Amino acid sequence: MPATIRSSRSVIADIPPPPGGADTVPVHHQVAAADRAKRTGHAGAVVWLTGLPGSGKSTLAMALERRLTDLGWQAYTLDGDNVRRGLNADLPKGHYKRARAGLLRDFTGVDAPYEAPEQPDIAVDTETQDVERSVAQLLEFVVARCRI
Repeated sequence: MPATIRSSRSVIADIPPPPGGADTVPVHHQVAAADRAKRTGHAGAVVWLTGLPGSGKSTLAMALERRLTDLGWQAYTLDGDNVRRGLNADLPKGHYKRARAGLLRDFTGVDAPYEAPEQPDIAVDTETQDVERSVAQLLEFVVARCRI
């Protein structure tokens, strides 16, 4: 299954309180997105890679981070496995093993289908493209979207 990419750019603005979230107060940044972009030379973005396990998401993300950094851009990969080892270290990872053993039902990639985004911003076919071509495609996409 090819990796599917979801990208978003957001502009910090007044954020209304969430529905029913009177106890939640948004924190307003003291650095505007435009000021940050002016300083770094590029707009901020989140590039969200989705796909089945083994589709190449982490490989592409790490290579994209390297290429962006080599261009002088600020980039950081927040990989799911690293999050599970750090912030969420108390969550056990062996989900696929448990799902295959029948202990978890309706698990994506085991007994439930992967539901690709209906309208991804970009689709990278990791089944037919090598890593270098896939990363080049991603890099072109990110630079075009974030260049100021």
